[in-house]
Amino acid sequence: MGGIYSGGEGDEWGIKPDIQEAQKWYGQAAKQGDSDAQIALGKIYYSGATGRTDYAKALALFTQVENDGTNSRSTMPLSWMYYNGLGTAPDCDKAWSYYKKASRYVGKKVEEKIFLGKKVEEKIFKKYF
Repeated sequence: MGGIYSGGEGDEWGIKPDIQEAQKWYGQAAKQGDSDAQIALGKIYYSGATGRTDYAKALALFTQVENDGTNSRSTMPLSWMYYNGLGTAPDCDKAWSYYKKASRYVGKKVEEKIFLGKKVEEKIFKKYF
């Protein structure tokens, strides 16, 4: 149901996007352990689609999915959040770990984009390259 209200899927039934309604439905499914719903809800909190970002809640949801090992799509958001200190203190080691894990799922292209355009402390950079 969350997908229907978040936009796109509901168009064929004439349902207009309603992010608060989507958040409600994703929340119910997330509580039941649905990893796709947990990721979708995390994205809502991360993006601030409801008018307010909540990085801590997004991080908790992505971490839960990662810890459950049920959905590989949690690794990229986690890497970005740890790298930028969103909902947590910045941690380049954790960010790198998640980027490396993501590269196993989506291929070498992700490794080429790691920290692209970002200034990384030289000692951190040398540690990994």
